[in-house]
Amino acid sequence: MWHRLVVIGLAAAALDAAPAEAQWRRLDSPNFVVMGEASARDLRDIAVQFEGFRETLARVLSARVTTTAVPTVVIVFPHDRAFTPFKPKFNGKPVEASGLFVPGRDINYILVRNDVGADGIRVVLHEYTHLAASNSDRPMPIWLGEGLAEYYSTFELVRGGRDAMIGGIIGEHLTYLKESVLIPLNDLLKVEHDSPLYNEGSRRGVLYAQSWALTHMLLMGEPGRTKELNSYLHNLATGRAPVDAWQSAFGAQNIQQALEIYIRRDSFLGQKFSFSEGVAKFDATATQMSPADVQAWQADLLVRLDDVDAASTRLAQAQKLDASNARAVVAAARLAHARQQTDGQAAAALRTLPTPTDWLVSYLAGTSLVQIVGPEHTDDLNHVRRFFKAAHAGRADIPHAVSQLAAMELASTAGPDPETTVALKRVRDEAPNRYEYAFLYAQMLAMKSQYAQAREVVVPFMIGYPAPIQRSARSLMGLLVDVESGQASARAISSSAPPPGETRDSTSPPVTRLIFRELKPGEQRAEGVLDRIECVQGRGVIFNVKSGDTVVSASAPALGDIELITYRDDLGSSLGCGPLKAPLPVYLTWRMAADGTSRIVVAVEFLPNR
Repeated sequence: MWHRLVVIGLAAAALDAAPAEAQWRRLDSPNFVVMGEASARDLRDIAVQFEGFRETLARVLSARVTTTAVPTVVIVFPHDRAFTPFKPKFNGKPVEASGLFVPGRDINYILVRNDVGADGIRVVLHEYTHLAASNSDRPMPIWLGEGLAEYYSTFELVRGGRDAMIGGIIGEHLTYLKESVLIPLNDLLKVEHDSPLYNEGSRRGVLYAQSWALTHMLLMGEPGRTKELNSYLHNLATGRAPVDAWQSAFGAQNIQQALEIYIRRDSFLGQKFSFSEGVAKFDATATQMSPADVQAWQADLLVRLDDVDAASTRLAQAQKLDASNARAVVAAARLAHARQQTDGQAAAALRTLPTPTDWLVSYLAGTSLVQIVGPEHTDDLNHVRRFFKAAHAGRADIPHAVSQLAAMELASTAGPDPETTVALKRVRDEAPNRYEYAFLYAQMLAMKSQYAQAREVVVPFMIGYPAPIQRSARSLMGLLVDVESGQASARAISSSAPPPGETRDSTSPPVTRLIFRELKPGEQRAEGVLDRIECVQGRGVIFNVKSGDTVVSASAPALGDIELITYRDDLGSSLGCGPLKAPLPVYLTWRMAADGTSRIVVAVEFLPNR
């Protein structure tokens, strides 16, 4: 989730979010749509980077895990000023961010700046890895999911795009681990999404860093431990408890001790992959976008960022430029639905919309109509089918479109279309861990009286998955048994079976990178807990920060000499001497005084709880 940044005592001027007149271009690579205010060459370079990253994941994980449920649109901004209107806001002020990942039910947006280096998009590579991992054959424990996402986020193209490097060192993680107490291995193995370790600021930072280091050691350390790692994952998939699954796979190996040694060694070797010519030389041409399209795309993005007022301004501009613009019609329907206005008018506008020639706009028209009316409203099935047919003419097998159409057909009197059933099987085979596809496919098989095959599809989800998924799987399995034995009608398969649930890409909030203060030459930093600010006459302001088992003390002549920064929304606009309302996690940055023994405070950063 994204966090908020406020510089204490710093007033920010309001930023003008008026629509820009700059020229945007769009390039459709095999697996991404890249658009923005950038040259054709820059768009191609960014597309190559993302295609290369996807290809690397396919080689390391497997080709099928890189199948994403929805299209991914990368929007390129030339500089921070152009990006600012799309940043999350706190107290009306934009949060500092160098990249933004906006996962959604029907589309993923990745926002990048064209004026920052590779580290600027590490956060979006991290989140894209999560999307890929969600398609794997078996569920992944939290620590390994975060560790792999950090491991692959170091992706870098070299030799003009002919090679790629992954697994490089993440300096901030290594510093963090050396200054913090490691999480006991058994505690790390048991972390879940609702665990305090995953949701508390300072320890969450250790969790990410330690998960990265442990993953790196298992994959790249000596001796190699990938065989034991795979055995551990197999044990988890059979329903064994996390610690038991680990001990059975790793035996008497003292992994905690090995990890501590690995961290102290400072030797984190990466992997190199060489690409064929095809990865970097896909056939795609950047085309100029119409001004109405530019404003309509930005309006849609703002709707998904919950900034409906700014979205309305952009949309009005798009409609003024071209009242019949198809992208604007779809964005207007989404905006009306987001504002909980009359869905009837929004649905009517989509029903009367001529089939767009742009495959992506046609896809979004279909998904927007389903979202507005619901998959059970089968009167709109033909409209949805025509939109998706046009979309699949430009991009074959968009998994979310296939699943949406399948859900509507299941609810219809005619039942599933054979062509949709075949497409859903293809999608399900490419992403076996996506339970929503599996449940829909099992329902389709049952509608054809293929009960044994339907049960085989559902069985894997009854163990080793999160409890809600297991419950849904068992419920569906019970219904299949009842229908097969004649205790329930076949129609109950589509009307009563658990619907596809929420997925990571439909529930996650936008993800931003927190921009912490950079250390300058001669400065040192420690993370710890601060409970008071002491003001002593003749000694100035003193900060005593508890970091692990030690207390780090540093002072300054006055508070005004210290850079105070908060990433919290509950601290207030000023600080003074005395105890804090509650102990707070902080970064304390100092430089050594001329005497070589005392520390002079340079900055204090108040870290978020989450």
